[in-house]
Amino acid sequence: MNMLRCLFTVCLLGMFFSMAKGQTVTPANELIALPEGTVYKQLPNGLHYVIKQNDMPGHKVEFRLILRAGSILQTEKEGGVAHFLEHMAFNGTEHFPNKGIVEYLESLGVKYGFGINAFTGFDRTIYMFSIPTDRPEDLDRGLLILKDWLTGIQIRPEQVEREKGVILEEARGYDTGDPFYDVKVGGTRYSERMPLGTAEEIKSMTAEKLENFYRKWYVPELATIVVVGDLNVGEMEGKIKEVFGGVPAVKTTGYKEYPLEYTEKVAYQEMQDTLITRSALELILPKVTTVQSTYGDRLQKIKERLLVSAVNARFKAQGSRVSLSDNWYLSDKDHLVFSIDGEHGTEIKGKIVEVVSTLKQIREQGFCEPELARLKENAIKQLGKIYAVKSSEQWCEDFADLAISGERYVTDTLHNSWLASQIRGIESKELQALASKWFGRLSHVRAAYHYNPLKGEKLTEKEIQTSWEEGEKASCGVYEYVVEEEEEREKVDVPEFLVRKFTPSRQLIASERVIDGLDVKEICLTNGARIILKRTKDEDRQITLTAFAKGGASVLTPENYPLLEGVAGYMEMGGIEKMDYDSYCEMLAQEEMAFSVTFEPYWHGWIAMAPADKITELCHLVYEKCFYPEKRYEDFEDAKQDVLASVGQETVLSKMLKSAPDRQMAARIDKLMGNSLATGKMAESREEIEAMNLDDIADFYRQLYTNPNGLVCVVCGNFDMNEVERDLVAALGMFPAQEKVNDWVLPKFDYPEGGFREIFPNENEGQTIFDYLYYGNYEAGLRNSLMLKLVRDVVRNRLLSVLREQESLLYSPYMLLYYKGLPRAGYYFDINASVDTKNMGKVDQLLKEIIRDVQENEVDEKELAALQRSFVVTRREVVNDYATAEWKKYLMGALRDGETLEDLARYEEILYSITPADLKDACREYLDMERCGVLLMQGKESE
Repeated sequence: MNMLRCLFTVCLLGMFFSMAKGQTVTPANELIALPEGTVYKQLPNGLHYVIKQNDMPGHKVEFRLILRAGSILQTEKEGGVAHFLEHMAFNGTEHFPNKGIVEYLESLGVKYGFGINAFTGFDRTIYMFSIPTDRPEDLDRGLLILKDWLTGIQIRPEQVEREKGVILEEARGYDTGDPFYDVKVGGTRYSERMPLGTAEEIKSMTAEKLENFYRKWYVPELATIVVVGDLNVGEMEGKIKEVFGGVPAVKTTGYKEYPLEYTEKVAYQEMQDTLITRSALELILPKVTTVQSTYGDRLQKIKERLLVSAVNARFKAQGSRVSLSDNWYLSDKDHLVFSIDGEHGTEIKGKIVEVVSTLKQIREQGFCEPELARLKENAIKQLGKIYAVKSSEQWCEDFADLAISGERYVTDTLHNSWLASQIRGIESKELQALASKWFGRLSHVRAAYHYNPLKGEKLTEKEIQTSWEEGEKASCGVYEYVVEEEEEREKVDVPEFLVRKFTPSRQLIASERVIDGLDVKEICLTNGARIILKRTKDEDRQITLTAFAKGGASVLTPENYPLLEGVAGYMEMGGIEKMDYDSYCEMLAQEEMAFSVTFEPYWHGWIAMAPADKITELCHLVYEKCFYPEKRYEDFEDAKQDVLASVGQETVLSKMLKSAPDRQMAARIDKLMGNSLATGKMAESREEIEAMNLDDIADFYRQLYTNPNGLVCVVCGNFDMNEVERDLVAALGMFPAQEKVNDWVLPKFDYPEGGFREIFPNENEGQTIFDYLYYGNYEAGLRNSLMLKLVRDVVRNRLLSVLREQESLLYSPYMLLYYKGLPRAGYYFDINASVDTKNMGKVDQLLKEIIRDVQENEVDEKELAALQRSFVVTRREVVNDYATAEWKKYLMGALRDGETLEDLARYEEILYSITPADLKDACREYLDMERCGVLLMQGKESE
């Protein structure tokens, strides 16, 4: 016993002296805590794994295989191999030959391209899929898929040859999405090893190249397994150890993390655009990224953000229309970006001088105490903004950053007091030193210039450099910080008429019921209004009221359309008659309430939001805004003058339409399919604009928005059912009953008869973008909506199977469905993709064969069951107990498509009643080849 006491004392003394000597265990050195309940460990073979339980959404688990291996590891002779290998992972593995992985996951209700996918980048390759949790054995199979991707991809020469066509089409349609990508990346290894590879590299791909890359880099040491979702963490950890523990360790040689290294000079790129009205320059200064792993790293990132905020505050104080941003760009580099705009190049050069002069002033003079104190207090306030509630997919994204770079995101307030004390201790000289490091000299600068050659001047690298040097030479006086007095906002008292309690009245209710299976309550009022109530478990105790009724712009005649179509915007200008406008706006902000008017071609209504405990005020606000909206005559006249000033001028949208064939084709589809129907035109002439009258607009508004006959109000959120029911029934019950029902006035429209074929130009030589349209009318209702969706997915499966996998003609063929049940039930399917122009004839032939096949042959029962299952899984994930916004969208969309609440409650029963024979009949009815329209954006065949 004495020996144990001595050992214990020695241990305590050792701990004390260790802490006193080096203070090595401090918050600065401590790793940022992972989200509560997260398991992050490593197996003896080097493989890491992350597991987290999460029920957003429930009944689902996300799987990821994350590899720290991408195109940057390729040798000069291996161009495109990392991405090509990712494709091969879906073409057969040890336990899932051929398309076995996709077929198995789709049998569970997961869709390829949505719930099943992969991604190859410069420094990573990520495989991903989700699995429903109905059967525990499916989770075991999910781990087996991940293991097969790591160790069992089968690379067959004949499959490599077949996949080349698919990847070539993917490369043909690839766009970085950034016209200034080249200057931002520069002539570095990253520009030479784009993940897709060149056409020549793809054509020369071999099984041997793929196999060599696979064996070298797909190893446990570079791999992380991530499993997040509705699961038991302990059980999953045991399974991961069992499945992956036997994978042998492989010692990697030659692995390296490549920094993004720039040359020491100003790099410049420009883009001309005759549609823009102002020129814009981005000055980009690359800097090394701070990876947030420890709390010390977090403090460093806070200092960096503090400096960016300080620079922007200086720009704002000086009235300069310049901003500075700091974001991760690629590899180990952030991009500090000065965004500068002006009427012309001369103005922009002057602003460069101002920017550099301001930066010099900061480096030399720093920040005064009051200026710095305000910035630091703002930074401390931001410490409390953490995000600890996320979907499983979002957690997987966070864990991917953890696996690739070691980045950790803060999900708790641990050490916030320490961070706050450190922030308060930051001195001006620390920020000055950082500013000198970032902005001290003109090197590695990237310049991206976007200008209109008809209005702006062209810039050169020399001019940018000269302007920068002028800014450095300019004398800068002492900066005088002016303390902005924060106006103490007095709390706005909510008026008595908004807080007055409603008197319950059962006499206002014509009927009420609870829809079993939806957990939705429906209340019909005697005045014709209808209330749909859906409670959720959303952590934000918010409530949203979304009302809609038949009518909208369709009730306008061609004569009054230009005078009244802007009703929503003009009524949004004001508040309510009984309140001063400024007080009204401050009250809404203070009470976190909102009200907006909606006015669509066939519907009108409103959206109101507030904290759930403000339901009384919100209901009164709805009534006041509908019956007694404020008319702001001065603002209305100002708006008219702005419109008058633009009379006769061509809009930017019109110019864009003329110069962009893709926009022309999209506009043509809208017109042919009835998406852009209108009963009139907006005010264009000076006479029409001057004839607009706010009193007339307000009268029309009240006529529409105070009629309860046919009004539907969908209520979603985490609220007290009794309170909401009492107040909303009373509020909407005050809308006087009217004989006239809200209804539509439908413009004449017929789908094109006999089909059509139209061609648009395409600047990309050798490429054709096509849209095949199948269209018509249908009988509105849930069963037919489901039938349309099943037709879409059956055809989509065959597009992928035939055009992509068998023929290698397309990379990503889409089968899109657009339908609306009300006011006129119509639909159209859009089969679209891009293809090599010389293959267009073959694609056309195969498309017709696919359509004939689904019309003549019943779909296999297993395929139909898998599609039906995917509908159930998707619906369960989207409209879950926490998804307030999704429930609102789901209920509104269904009701506006002519689907009933009763049918929604019987969703699965109706879905599974559809047979292969029913689906074949639907393909015959909805895919009428005599009414097929074809639009082609066609480029010349390349030689």
